[in-house]
Formats: sequence, C-alpha cells, structure tokens
Amino acid sequence: MSRMDLRMSQQVQCALQVTLHRRVRRVNAREYIETFERMDHRSQVLHEFARLDFNIVQTIHQRELR
Repeated sequence: MSRMDLRMSQQVQCALQVTLHRRVRRVNAREYIETFERMDHRSQVLHEFARLDFNIVQTIHQRELR
C-alpha cells in the first residue's frame, strides 16, 4: 500500500468511526492538522495558520471554563 493510500485509509477510518453531525468540529480540525503535518507537499503558511487558529480558540475556551 502506498503512503497516499495509507493516509486516505486513515482518514476514511476516522470518518466512519463517528458521523459528521456528532463530531466536535475543533477536535475534527485537530485531526486534520495532524494529517496535514504528515503530508509531503503542504503549504507551510497554511499549516501554521491552522495550528495558530486551533491554539487560539483552545485558549479562549479554556479561559471561559475558569
């Protein structure tokens, strides 16, 4: 199995575990960020913005819980 097939297989398995309407979107976003990190051809800028956005929103949610 090629690396691309393995990545696609992992994404499909994840998608089938929990239906889309039951997912927490931020957790789902984190999974996509991790998948994106493993890609050979990725935009470093887009990847950094996605990570920053996730971390900022996570910090906001943590502050709201205090």
